[in-house]
Parts: sequence; structure tokens; C-alpha cells
Amino acid sequence: MLLTLKSMPHRQLALLAMLLLMSPWFFIGGPDYYAAPLYRSLWNAGHLLFFSVLGVWVAPLCKQHTRRWWLMSLAVLTVSLCIETLQGFVGRDFSWQDVYHNLVGFALGALWAQAASHRIRALQLCALLLTTPLLWTLVQDARLHWRATTQFPIIADFESEVERQRVQGTTYLQRDHRSHGQSALAIQLSTERYSGISIARLLGDWRNFTLLKMDIYNPASAEQTITLRIADQHHNQQYHDRFNQRLNLQPGWNAIALPIEQIRHAPRDRQMDLQHIADITLFSASNPSPRLIMLDYVRLE
Repeated sequence: MLLTLKSMPHRQLALLAMLLLMSPWFFIGGPDYYAAPLYRSLWNAGHLLFFSVLGVWVAPLCKQHTRRWWLMSLAVLTVSLCIETLQGFVGRDFSWQDVYHNLVGFALGALWAQAASHRIRALQLCALLLTTPLLWTLVQDARLHWRATTQFPIIADFESEVERQRVQGTTYLQRDHRSHGQSALAIQLSTERYSGISIARLLGDWRNFTLLKMDIYNPASAEQTITLRIADQHHNQQYHDRFNQRLNLQPGWNAIALPIEQIRHAPRDRQMDLQHIADITLFSASNPSPRLIMLDYVRLE
């Protein structure tokens, strides 16, 4: 028989209060496009937490009734699908990953509330193993966040694969040509209309610096031309609303130094928000053949 609020134990009331307090966050707040990966992963972990609490809360209602557990699991799946669908009306995308986290969280909480037995212990272990993808992502994002924040004002030095996770594009680390440290980022430029890389998020506050510097190696025997683009979080995707600079790369190493004031005043109708830089992009256009450049030691001075 289902418990009424009056007859519900204090522990169950506390869990219910937690669920009610957490429920609105499915539809308000949350990370935007520019959010740090760690913040995004922690927010996603909230799905696991909410449904783990739900699993603990419903455990006394189901106890050893297998049919009730299956019905509750089906209800969790249905509620999860409804939540993801409704989130589309508040500017979020449908996520099967969130549905997965909900189901795993519910199983984890429900199993942990059961009386210990060999079978329950085995099922608890299975549920824990199902959280591995989320926990692994959390660990990787925490490493990335720690690296980016502790090395600032060095934006990227490409000393490990952790740093390369911030880069979008076709890249790999190499040690043959480097200006600082033990490795540099090799960037493969294709023959597509636009080909390059973007370093996004965790770029820090640029307001107290005067120069953006980076080293770019051109392994070719002839000059290569690429474009450097810098945008803030207010960028409206228009050419005149960002910083654009052509770079003529001579063979060998090229030391690039750009005044921060030039970047600040690059947008036509406003000033660049140096506290919220969104991305640094290097790209080439319509190469006649594939090309390669190396990027190293991106920093502020």
C-alpha cells in the first residue's frame, strides 16, 4: 500500500523534499554553449543524483515486488522521455545520454536501498559499472579544467593529450618541431573550403594583458597564408563582429604577437568582451592540396 505524507517516515519526507527542490533544475539554469566542460559534466551528473534519490525514495514502496520494480522502471523511462521532450521548449536538446543517466541513477539508488544479499551486491556492482562513462568524463574534464586554469596565462602549450581535447579539428601531437616544451600541435589543413582548428572554452580573462602570442611552424618551402579569428561570447556570427587577421607564414618558425587593444577594438559596432573570449580559430581556405602546420605556446603577456 502506498504511503501517505502523514504516515511517511521522516527519512522519506526528507528525500521527497530533496526531489521537489531539485525538480525545477531540469528546466531552468544549466550550462550554455560556452560553458566549461567540467561544469557541463557536473550538471549532467545531476541527472544521476536526482534519480538515485528517487530510487532510494521508492524502494520502501516496492520492496521485493518484482512487478512493481518493472513498472517503476518503465515510469522512470517515460518520465525521462517527457523531460527531454519538454526541454526542447526551453532551448535544450533531447539527450539519450541523459535518459541513460536517469535509468542508471534510479537503478543505483533503488539497489542501494535494498537489504544486502549476494544477488543485490552483484546488481549494485553492475549499476556502479554502468556509471563508468560519466565518471570517466568527469575525471577527464576535471584534469582539463585544472590544466587550463593552473597554466594560465598560457592558453595552450600542447604538452599532453588532455590539452588537445580542447581543440576542434584534425590534429595530433608531434615532437619534431616545437618552440616550447616537449611537443607541439600538428594541424592538418585539407582542401575543403574552410579547414582548420578552434581552441574553445577556458580561455581566461584577457583584460590585464597587452599581447596575444603564439608560435606557428610552416614546414613547407613556400609561404602559407592562414587566417586567425577570435570571437567572444557575444559574437553574432558576422565577419565585422570579431577579430580577423591574415597571417603570412614564412618557412620555419613564425612568432606571432598581436596587441590585445587591437583585438578589443576589432568588432565594428562594439568592443570585444575580453573577459569572455569564446574561441581562437586558425583556418585556411580552399587549399589546392593538403597542408600541415604546427602550433605551439599560445599565451598572453
